[in-house]
Amino acid sequence: MGLVLENVRFKYGQGKCVLDSVSFEAQEGELVSVVGRTGSGKTTLGLVMAGLFAPTEGRVAIKERSAPAGLDVVMVFQFPESQFFEETVFLEVAYGPICLGLGAREVRERVEASLQKLGLDAKDFSERSPLTLSEGERRRVAIASALSCEPRFLILDEPTVSLDWEAAAHIFDVLRELKSGGVSVVVMTHDVEDTVFHSDRVAVLEGGKILDLGKPAGGIVNEIYGIFSPPRRSSPKVSPKSQKKKWAGP
Repeated sequence: MGLVLENVRFKYGQGKCVLDSVSFEAQEGELVSVVGRTGSGKTTLGLVMAGLFAPTEGRVAIKERSAPAGLDVVMVFQFPESQFFEETVFLEVAYGPICLGLGAREVRERVEASLQKLGLDAKDFSERSPLTLSEGERRRVAIASALSCEPRFLILDEPTVSLDWEAAAHIFDVLRELKSGGVSVVVMTHDVEDTVFHSDRVAVLEGGKILDLGKPAGGIVNEIYGIFSPPRRSSPKVSPKSQKKKWAGP
């Protein structure tokens, strides 16, 4: 089973094409990183994959099914506060399970388990407002909200931004645990080290197009570093007439 994109193009209104003929499959039980600079189309690609935006052209589907359904696909936004709307952390994390029609006991169990996975004690955080938390805590609550839905496909937009090394490593530990359970994880990122170290496959996105897709080794790693390395400046040409003559001594 996989989340498949076929020749996907996307425009905002009548503007230029943000995604151009994007095709790839996020397979069951793997972690795929989509790496690219700011403005390359990563966030838009995530929104299209999650079914939040319909492609202008092309097709997005769960393999062997006609379209994503229910909460099979869940996305965690780059800025967690943009997806919060409940008054407490408990209600925020419980929203997905409640929408799935689960009973109160199972909802509570999912909330507590999801918070625990992200290193947040339900006793300490359940009744707090998400908007009063630190940036790192808000990000972890947002991810917990996704985990409580037990999605088969999890898309995360820059999940480790503003996190210290230890917190970022913990999130990737959680993502690896999810993929070992069969979840397909797609991470939109510009963090080269995380991309190379944690991913099963990497898609290099530039100008709305996938330039390369494969294992994070060899040529594709060089291509990633090439995208993020500043261009070399050529040495300024100096006119021979402007060059000072070397002093030859007395």
